[in-house]
Amino acid sequence: MSQIKFNNNLFLEVNELNRFKKFIDDEGYKRILKVLVKNDGIVQNASNSYFKASPKAGSSNIVTVNAGIAFDSNMEAIVMENDLDITISDVGINQWLVLSRAVKNTEIGTVTINTDGTLTGVNTEFTKVLRGQPNFPTKVKLNSTLNSGEYEVVNVISDTSVILSGDFLAEGNINYSVIGTFTPDYQAPLEDKLIYEYDSYSINVISSVDTPVLNDNSYLLAKISFNSQNILSVTDERISYMFNDPYIQNTEGTSYSNPLVSLLSSGIVGGIKSEDSNMADFELIIEHGYSVSRYELITTSTSNTFNIIIGKCNYLGNGDIPNSLFKGWLLVNRTNMKYAVIDDNVNKSLTINSFDDSIITEVNDFIIVPNFKSIEYKVTISSNVDKPSVPFYFKKEITNLTSRMRFYSYFPSVDLVNFSDKVTVSIKYRLIDNSEKLYPFSNLAIAQFQNVNGQSETLSNSSFDIDLTNIEPQAKQRNYS
Repeated sequence: MSQIKFNNNLFLEVNELNRFKKFIDDEGYKRILKVLVKNDGIVQNASNSYFKASPKAGSSNIVTVNAGIAFDSNMEAIVMENDLDITISDVGINQWLVLSRAVKNTEIGTVTINTDGTLTGVNTEFTKVLRGQPNFPTKVKLNSTLNSGEYEVVNVISDTSVILSGDFLAEGNINYSVIGTFTPDYQAPLEDKLIYEYDSYSINVISSVDTPVLNDNSYLLAKISFNSQNILSVTDERISYMFNDPYIQNTEGTSYSNPLVSLLSSGIVGGIKSEDSNMADFELIIEHGYSVSRYELITTSTSNTFNIIIGKCNYLGNGDIPNSLFKGWLLVNRTNMKYAVIDDNVNKSLTINSFDDSIITEVNDFIIVPNFKSIEYKVTISSNVDKPSVPFYFKKEITNLTSRMRFYSYFPSVDLVNFSDKVTVSIKYRLIDNSEKLYPFSNLAIAQFQNVNGQSETLSNSSFDIDLTNIEPQAKQRNYS
């Protein structure tokens, strides 16, 4: 960390002190935290109660927001020390509580002022923030309309007792702020007078039918609505704005979907059914990544570029690759199972900032796969299986470019209660990360595959049909020798 070299005879003025503050803040702890912390927002304590909003017991229009702490993207704290009650009026549409950072100048505790200038505090720390005569005394500003002046400190007796100079009206249960000591005859600007600035909060109520668009470093706490009987309800909205437990959900088209997952083939195990059996085993082969058979690596003083010269996958073929499709994916050499994270791609040029040359060997087997632990497939057969409503599930390692999955189907028979000449096979997938977070199943890509008859077919809506009447049985081969 950068620093000022202190000396007993060194003169310190505002420039030196501001530089010292910069070294501690921007070039100190903030520099470290911004690298380590990936999410800003509300801190999750053990009971996840920070800034939680709920209807106040015994009231029909008051919402209580719990005390809490949060951090914005600049690693500035948002602090609310005490629970807050907010009165909500029924305006006919949803109302939203939005949290953001603010600062305050009031000191901890409350005070009582007497007509003789005696200031008595509850939970105050006068000895830590005030200075009396004759040592360049500070001043006190009371949060009051009765005593609105700036009062010089005469004597600091204890943490809960101070003598002030001035004319006063007796008043209790008020807050106070500290005014600094400045050069004689200097008139400090109002924004500079209150020298102690503390982390605080702001909670705004926004009326909107839909979820409001938030400014940077604003966090949604709750949605408040009234029903036709004027009964208030509160919906907790904090889950998407947590600091130390980010909430990630997959939706179609996000980085948690893999557009390359496609069916390669659907076949019959052994190629035919047996005339001695009323059941056939089928096999699916599915691809979820991209293979590289020829490449070049270009390294400069500022970048590492892995250029794909020859590569392919079933969905893209061997043509162009959409820009940023592989951003955050893994380039894996299956020969030694070493990998690198792809920072971005422009067509077939992959940018890899952290590249370990040991990933390359004399014989390489490069593939590109999503940066996840595994992939799970769900295969549903419409009929001709036991309990068709129960899918087949297959969990596969992400570093295996293709996966084989088997399922069965009975052939039409009068002995079966529910049977059909044709069955529909539906396939879906989902990715599973290292934390085992749950993501919904998605459809496979619309792409060509080889069906059970050895013909090319297009998979659409992530399903296809098998006409069981077109599969001819063959006598089982027996060895009579």
